[in-house]
Amino acid sequence: NWDLILLFEPEMIAGALIGAELNETLPEIVLLVLMLLLLAVTAYKTLTLGKACDMYCDENEIAEASRQLEDSFAHYDLREDVE
Repeated sequence: NWDLILLFEPEMIAGALIGAELNETLPEIVLLVLMLLLLAVTAYKTLTLGKACDMYCDENEIAEASRQLEDSFAHYDLREDVE
C-alpha cells in the first residue's frame, strides 16, 4: 500500500540519520543502555499489552484438546468394508 510507504518512510530515514549521528557522538556505554532500554520497552509491550502470553496459553489449550479428541477417535475404524 503506497499510502503506508509515504507515511512511514520519512520517519525511517529520519531515524536512520539520527541513529547514525548518535552512534558517532555518544560513548558505547550510553548506546548500550539505550539499546537495552529499547529492548525492555519493546519486550514489555509485546508480552503484556500484546497479550502474547495469553495467546500462547490459549493455543496450547486448543492443541491439547485437539490431541485428546484425536486420541478418543483413534480406536474407531471409520473405513467401511467394501465387498
